[in-house]
Amino acid sequence: MKLSKIIRIAALLAAAQGTSLLAQQNSPEAPTVPEPPNEDMIEMRAEQAQRLFDRLVNEKARRGSVVAGYKMAPEEKKALRTLEDSLDSEDKGKVAAALAAARPHMSSPNALFVYGALELQAGNRFQDSAMQSEGTDLVVGSGAAPEKVLSRLLRNQASFAMEANDLPKAEGAFAKLLAMTPADADTAVALAQIKADLGKHQEALGLFSQAIAAKTAAGQEVPALWLRVSESVRRRAQASAAK
Repeated sequence: MKLSKIIRIAALLAAAQGTSLLAQQNSPEAPTVPEPPNEDMIEMRAEQAQRLFDRLVNEKARRGSVVAGYKMAPEEKKALRTLEDSLDSEDKGKVAAALAAARPHMSSPNALFVYGALELQAGNRFQDSAMQSEGTDLVVGSGAAPEKVLSRLLRNQASFAMEANDLPKAEGAFAKLLAMTPADADTAVALAQIKADLGKHQEALGLFSQAIAAKTAAGQEVPALWLRVSESVRRRAQASAAK
């Protein structure tokens, strides 16, 4: 498979919206509250869906089917072509049924990648968070997404996890993202806050220290909120250790 082809589709999937994990911190002791998708996020996802749809239509017009450019088993291509045809429907139930019918036939990285892209596009179209989240998970987990766009996909994955209040999943996504971008102080703070909410206070403190050191080394001002939340986590760690 040509890398440029993967990038074209994956880049359209990779909405760079990340959940603002600290926005709900009204006081140093306030817990993290997952933010629901706001109007800007919904509008952005709708725009991404349209761009992805346009790209898939163009690929389909040139090749007869978007799956034609990917190497995969015949049964995978057959199932994906049927799924493609269903995406023309305005009936969400019909699209959901087509996704359910195609899913058992997907096993290769390319098939999972294309299926995830189609499911994410359908989820955006119908504003269905479950479809969006599962599609993102499949694209990320397929192994076919190139590293240069994987970071954006991981941010999306973490965002969906936070919306679902699935902190362990968000933790995993941000941990992978931080491993890819260790100098990203914002990602370190996001991961630190999640770890703190999971009771992993010492790990959270280490990440806060890493983020603060990165800002300081870059000659940038450390946000006062980071310092307040870090101190709050330190107090919680001390209280927990004293029990």
